[in-house]
Amino acid sequence: MNPTTADLTNIVFNYKADEAGIFNNGHTVEAEPLTEGENSIVLDGLTYPFLQLHMHAPSEHEINGQRFPLEIHFVHKTEDGKIAVVGVLVKEGAANAAWAPFVAKIAAADAVPEDTKTELDWSTLLPTDQSTIRYDGSLTTPGCSEGVKWNVMATPITMSADQIATFTAAYSNDSRPVQPLNGRTVTLDSTPAK
Repeated sequence: MNPTTADLTNIVFNYKADEAGIFNNGHTVEAEPLTEGENSIVLDGLTYPFLQLHMHAPSEHEINGQRFPLEIHFVHKTEDGKIAVVGVLVKEGAANAAWAPFVAKIAAADAVPEDTKTELDWSTLLPTDQSTIRYDGSLTTPGCSEGVKWNVMATPITMSADQIATFTAAYSNDSRPVQPLNGRTVTLDSTPAK
């Protein structure tokens, strides 16, 4: 599958350092900002407040047929229920200092976000090259409802083998199989640096 290439308007990330609650919801580990309304993205002129991030192992998306050991989903939702997800793929490589505070809390996380807190600078958790692959799709967890604006970062971030192992020790095989396109248009941003 070759995506359509287009000059897309870059996502504007209004992320900042914030206290985060780390919790285990029974099928993945999540982090959410404990101060509501401080973080958001602007996508195609619409502001989506940031709700939470969570992980899947292995990745739910593949690039050129390659799956990755982890994929992180940054979930955003408007008051009227519009959802935009930013997917960040993770490959093994150098340790990732920005993710270290989150990784350090994974094993201790329980079901209550306020029980396990850390400071996260949400903006540093993303790749430097923020070109995206975009399509309209569905949620990847039951009931897989449609209407989600997917934005998968084309450039993965790295984490060390030990960091990845900490994620997969908590959960692995919690990803939906790669789905057929079913007529969806997939668009790659042609100009990541504007």
